[in-house]
Amino acid sequence: MTALANSFEILSRFELTRSFLDHVRSAADAHRDALGFLPASVYVEFSRNDCLYVLVENTPKGQQYAGHLLFTQRYPSARIVQMFTAPQYRRKSLAVRLLDHFRNNLTDAGFTSIYASVAEDLVEANAFWAKQQFHIQCIKKGGETRKRRILRRCHELDSPQLIPLSGLNKYNPLGLPAPLTTSDSFFLLDLNVLFDLTGPRRIRHKEAVSLFQAERMDLCKLAISNEIREELHRTATPGKLDPMEGFVDILPSVPIKAFDQNDALFKDLALTVFPLKTELTKNDKSDLCHIATAIQYSLAGLITNDGAVLEAGPEIRAKHGIEILSPAAFTLESLVYQDSAFEGTGSTELTLCMVDDEDAVEIHAFLSKQGVSTSRVASEWLPTGASSHIASRFGVWANDALVGYVTWSAAAKSATIVARIAVEASSAASADAARIMLTFLLEQLPKQGPKRINLEIPRLQPVAREVAIKLGFRGAPDQIGLYKIVLGAVLTNQSWVKFQELLQLNNQIKLPDSIPDFQHPDQQIPIIGPDGNRRYVTLDELESLLAPALLCLPGRPELPPVFRLPTGGVHATCFSIC
Repeated sequence: MTALANSFEILSRFELTRSFLDHVRSAADAHRDALGFLPASVYVEFSRNDCLYVLVENTPKGQQYAGHLLFTQRYPSARIVQMFTAPQYRRKSLAVRLLDHFRNNLTDAGFTSIYASVAEDLVEANAFWAKQQFHIQCIKKGGETRKRRILRRCHELDSPQLIPLSGLNKYNPLGLPAPLTTSDSFFLLDLNVLFDLTGPRRIRHKEAVSLFQAERMDLCKLAISNEIREELHRTATPGKLDPMEGFVDILPSVPIKAFDQNDALFKDLALTVFPLKTELTKNDKSDLCHIATAIQYSLAGLITNDGAVLEAGPEIRAKHGIEILSPAAFTLESLVYQDSAFEGTGSTELTLCMVDDEDAVEIHAFLSKQGVSTSRVASEWLPTGASSHIASRFGVWANDALVGYVTWSAAAKSATIVARIAVEASSAASADAARIMLTFLLEQLPKQGPKRINLEIPRLQPVAREVAIKLGFRGAPDQIGLYKIVLGAVLTNQSWVKFQELLQLNNQIKLPDSIPDFQHPDQQIPIIGPDGNRRYVTLDELESLLAPALLCLPGRPELPPVFRLPTGGVHATCFSIC
């Protein structure tokens, strides 16, 4: 027996629950649509095996039945068969208390998971289970009479176990890897990029400079192969200082993979990069060695100016998962923008403006006030001078006062964009400013396939975080940053396969092989996340997580709602266990 606040108790032993079996059976029979039907003898058996919890209220007239939980358990998992609270006791969080009691007992006993099967058409019940972190594991057909679809939900317990948790949780519905505090995009450099950097008169000099500025802003990490270092040392003039030789000594190096023309990887790369060549030059072999080395060590990719290698980049990426980029990928494309005015809360006029170097002092003071250190403002948040070529910078002003600032990287050809946003927490216009900036960011992303945005928000910025979450960003409460996928497309029967492949290639998210038929906005769409777990996400939520995106499933109304009002809190009710 467990006592709860407000004179409620949970009875769990046979000698205590047996006297309430008639109440349990009557309540279940009165709600067969949700709880199904069980013979009277089955309830007795559950109670005798201590697999029945009865929720009661202590009153002057004695204990009154308030609800029950019926379950089976076979180590290491348990299954909820029925869960119910009487109508007069709802909206008191009693169902959560009953479930928490069950979870705590199983956790203490070393169980790993709880299962519950819920009919898809019971919307309120499914909302409750989702809120309680019971994630859909699979969907199966119900009985032939009612032709229901049954959602098999699973909740993982926080108990010590040898097998790691699956990672399914409401903070990360797509199973995306959390953004790291420092970049792990480690690129190998081709020698031609280094020559462009150290030769001021070379036509690609500015692009090479932007690349190394991107590294300083922690958008990527750069390394050379040991072959480049050895070649420079070998060709150096004795007694003469070579600036290039001195420069490469500060860069980390990766041992290059030796060339073997009979190696399967080299054969495949040779056909991909030089399909018309029968004899490879020394430079050709060096290019292949650098590509193979990036693949061998699972680097982010290779940065080069070689036309043939760049042209083969998409095919290499599809086959081996590495990027082949030019330094121009880290250079900001010219953006023609005129200041835009918006009406905020209370008729406050907000203006979104492009930031230039003349605003640096004001932006620096603003970010310092929001808790961003001077070193991070200079190196990451506020690129100035030539560094501004690698990032976009925008601010929102309300009546001439800066209330928000956003910046994002210009690595347009990369699958990941790094963005940073801060708002004036004390301003009444902070939510409007955050919404304006994030909506503008989503609209400005280049249309080169699905992107991931890693969004950094300073601590103690709940308003910016709340607005971002409403726009489809996700992340655990203890994480500084949030992240989302931007699809930027309308998926139809004709375009489904194209974007399904792009989403899997760019973000390792696998949609169904063929477009599903429309049922309702809350229908469950099966996906496989980057962590390899199959999960189910409602159509409505999936569009939010991929926004801007529209999934035009066959049979869907021609004009779907622009947005849906959030539902209110879900309270205890009867739950379908079929």
